[in-house]
Amino acid sequence: MDDDYWARFPEALTTADVARVLRISESTARRRLDDAKVPGYRLTEQSWIVFRDELRSMLEAVSNRASGPAAVVDVLADYPDELGYRELMQLLGKSKPTVYAWLDDATIPGHQVEGRWVVFRHELRAALDAVRNAPRL
Repeated sequence: MDDDYWARFPEALTTADVARVLRISESTARRRLDDAKVPGYRLTEQSWIVFRDELRSMLEAVSNRASGPAAVVDVLADYPDELGYRELMQLLGKSKPTVYAWLDDATIPGHQVEGRWVVFRHELRAALDAVRNAPRL
């Protein structure tokens, strides 16, 4: 698929973005996430995280011109071993208050040192894998 097309989207897609890409309604997008037809992570009852590159890989794998299985995608590969709230905001496509709320209630694993949060990439990977709706691509 065209890189310019995908560059229009953020790293973390909303259900509206997923619906637009798949040309379906948002409620259908949520159903497809619930049924693991679309790869995603359910961090809270109301919040799905869908990574652009994982959706792209899944679509390429189910294309009638697919050349093989889905490519392995590690959405955390370009991030440092220790992440702060800014990196989490970028990665997850969420606001600072949402990221802090998820850190406070341990939705995201973190360590608070003198008022600052640090999240270790390997712990975040494990937490995301635990809430993934389908096998890792």
